Amino acid sequence: MKLELKMPKTDPEDILPFLARNSRWLFIVLFIVAALFGVWEWYRNVCKGDWSEEEKLRYAETAFRETEFREQAFDDAVLSIRDMAASHEREADAQRDLFQVLPGSERQDR
Repeated sequence: MKLELKMPKTDPEDILPFLARNSRWLFIVLFIVAALFGVWEWYRNVCKGDWSEEEKLRYAETAFRETEFREQAFDDAVLSIRDMAASHEREADAQRDLFQVLPGSERQDR
């Protein structure tokens, strides 16, 4: 006995009317599936989130390493801000006055 698999012949013209007729139910089913998946993931992460002692220790070490105070970088940032504030307080020397009339460019009445 020979087993032959035949693919059903479906045309896109047959699928699109089905989707158009049943789009509301299809959307509701997909929405419910997505909501149930989200609730399941939330439950699994919040209620079943048991960590081993090694994982807890590794998390605590990385959290401390990421949040430790870097005094030298902080002092450099404060010094940079103070330098910028001092440069803004200095009086700027205007190289050229834009509103001064240059000789020879006066308006001549005709």
